[in-house]
Amino acid sequence: MRPGGEHFIGEGCFPRRIRPPGSHASEVIPLGDHQLLFNDSTQQIALAEGEKITRTYRDQEFGGYAGALHADERRGRLFFVQHFDSAKVFAFGLEGGAIASFFGSRPACTISNLDSDAQGRFLIGSAKGFNFDFGSVEVWTTDGEFVRSIQSPETGAGVSHASFVKGTTDIVAACPHAIQVFDLEGNVRQTIPTDDVHAPHFVHAAGDVIVAASQWSGAIDFYEDGRLAKSHEKNPRRLARSVAAGVSHDGRHAVLAGREEVFVYTMAGVERRSFRRHLAKFDQKIPAEPRSVAMRGDRVFLGTDDAIEIYDLGAVNFAVFETRLVRAKERTILRSSFASRAEAERFVAAKGRRSRRGEASS
Repeated sequence: MRPGGEHFIGEGCFPRRIRPPGSHASEVIPLGDHQLLFNDSTQQIALAEGEKITRTYRDQEFGGYAGALHADERRGRLFFVQHFDSAKVFAFGLEGGAIASFFGSRPACTISNLDSDAQGRFLIGSAKGFNFDFGSVEVWTTDGEFVRSIQSPETGAGVSHASFVKGTTDIVAACPHAIQVFDLEGNVRQTIPTDDVHAPHFVHAAGDVIVAASQWSGAIDFYEDGRLAKSHEKNPRRLARSVAAGVSHDGRHAVLAGREEVFVYTMAGVERRSFRRHLAKFDQKIPAEPRSVAMRGDRVFLGTDDAIEIYDLGAVNFAVFETRLVRAKERTILRSSFASRAEAERFVAAKGRRSRRGEASS
C-alpha cells in the first residue's frame, strides 16, 4: 500500500460532518434550512449555522451539561434540563438570554425528554425516578407554570419518552410494558400492551398512527387503531446494539439510525430509503454510536460520539474515500464529500500532488 494511502471517488448518500466542541453531540435539532441546535460534552448548548457556531447558551444556575433538549420555533424558545441530575427545566430565548427555570412535581426525578404542543402553550417531560420507577408525565405551560403530573399504573413502572400527538394536546407515553395515550387532564384514552421485544424507548404519534422504537431489539413498530400494523425488526448485529429513532419535522417520516445503517420509513410503515454510514477514523471498525437522529425536509441529522453527521437524501453526492493499511487490516474511510464529481476529482488531484511532493522531499 502506498504511504499516502489510495484515494477513490464514490457516488451515493454521504455525510457532511460538523465537529462539536466536545467529544460528542447528544441531541441535534435542525432549525430552518441552515441552523442546527445541539448539546455536547463541553457543558453547553450551541447554535450552528453551516459549520460555524454562532451562539452558545449558558446560565449561572445551570451546572451540569444539558440532557433533554427541545426547541419551540413558533415562540422562539429553547428548553433543556440538566443531564441525569435534576427535574429542573431551563427556558431560554433562541436569540439568547434566560427566560425562566422551573421544577416538576417531584424534584427527585429526572426528565428524559421534552416536547411542546402545536400551539406552543404546553410543555411536557417524561419523568422517572432514580431507579427508573415511579414514572410520570410532567406538564407545564411554556411560561413555566406547573400544570399537573400525569400518572397511571403503567407509568408507575417508568416513562422513557413522551410526546404530544401531532396537532393535538393529547399525549402519548412509552412505558416498559405499554404505550398509553392521555388527554391533557390526565385521563387515559388508550392503552396498548407491549412485550419485552417491543418495549418502547421512543414514541411519537400523528393522527391515528403511533410510531415506537426499541433500543433492545432495534425494532421500529407502527400502530394503527390500537393494533400493531407493521414492525421492522432489524438484525441487532447489524445495528450493533445501539439505535436512535426520530420523526421528521413535518411528521411524515420515521427514522431509525443504527451503528452501521440508517432507515427511513413513511408513517404507514413502508421503508422509503436505507443507506450505510461511513467510518470517520482509520482505527474505527464501525461508525460512532448514534445518540440522536432528526429529519427535516430531505436531510437526516445524526448526533454521534464523533460528530454531527448530515445526509442529504434529495441530492446526488460524490465522496472521496481513502484506503490504508491499519494494524495489518485494510480500512476505508470517508475523507470528504462534494456536490459534484468535478470538485471530488480536483480534491483527489490535489492530494496526489501533495503526496508526490512528500515522496520527492524524502
